[in-house]
Amino acid sequence: MKHYIFICDTFNSSEESTKSSEIIISQIYQNLKDSNTKCLVYSKNSLKGGYVTSYILKIFKNKKSFFMRALSDLFFSLIILKKKNIPENSILIFYTPPPIIPFIFFFLNRNLKQKSILLVRDIFPECLKHYLNFVNYNVLNLMQKYVLNKVDKILIESNYQKSYFLDYKNVFQFKNPLNEKRISSINLNRKTKNAILKGIYFGNYGLQHENVRLKQFLELSKKKNIVCKYVGPRKTDLQFTSTQKPLKFKNSKKVLNDVSFQLVSVNDYVLTDPLPYKLIELAALGIAPIFFANENHYFHNEIKKFNMGISVANIQDLNNLFNGDNKIYNLDFNIFGKNSKKYVFKNHIFNLKDRCLFK
Repeated sequence: MKHYIFICDTFNSSEESTKSSEIIISQIYQNLKDSNTKCLVYSKNSLKGGYVTSYILKIFKNKKSFFMRALSDLFFSLIILKKKNIPENSILIFYTPPPIIPFIFFFLNRNLKQKSILLVRDIFPECLKHYLNFVNYNVLNLMQKYVLNKVDKILIESNYQKSYFLDYKNVFQFKNPLNEKRISSINLNRKTKNAILKGIYFGNYGLQHENVRLKQFLELSKKKNIVCKYVGPRKTDLQFTSTQKPLKFKNSKKVLNDVSFQLVSVNDYVLTDPLPYKLIELAALGIAPIFFANENHYFHNEIKKFNMGISVANIQDLNNLFNGDNKIYNLDFNIFGKNSKKYVFKNHIFNLKDRCLFK
């Protein structure tokens, strides 16, 4: 019997989960399970002792810091070490933000004879280098290098990210898989042509997603009678036409039904080419993206190559949407949506090649 053991921050196998990491882990988990394979998850919210770490952060909810996060993760790794016996033939799959991983590597098994795989989503600490002070950045960088030198395999979400791992030969591309069951729970009745263009920003809006051209787009949209909704967990001062708190994905049909496009934003300071997972889910529903990111982001090329949305990398791209022959009202979002759906179902479905990466 082969054991796959997922070690992650949080886990929820429910179709109602709103966290991208939980959706992705659950999808991998379901695809690796078979009669000869046992899958286990060790996370803060699934281990009984893991609640200690959540309690620590709850006490200091107004004083969250690098130190407190590290302390909570230290407790978590000690609990795993003490409470869990991991079979020797296990494959450990780590999907979680730092600093939890180094503690686990250090305390779980000093020799770490089990095979270990690291799923890289955010390339830490590079993705937040602009926001970290000198000490925090260098501490995180040392911890990350420690992990990268220990793991047997590093899985990244795009070939474009390989430039950050030139010192490592065990790097492979693994595109985050779509959870088809979640998508099939929503049947949209899309109109052939909307009288008013409607856009939606669905998901988190934080440091990695703040983009000045998205703000400018929203301001221009209000003047041009374009409706843009925000559905997410954070209060934001952006000029959205309307806002709504998070809702269960299977219940999102009401807000998605008449949407023309989705808004996707990546901060210009984040140069590690992250791709928000909500883009994948909404594109699978035929909702094309308007993508705001640094001009070097690889997904601009994907959008143009597959004709599946709008790419906004600079102020000229933004101005073109509201001036000239190629302005936003002249674009066919139904065609974009169909192409987006094809792209996702071609590139983000878990397949035999993906399964082989976990052996």
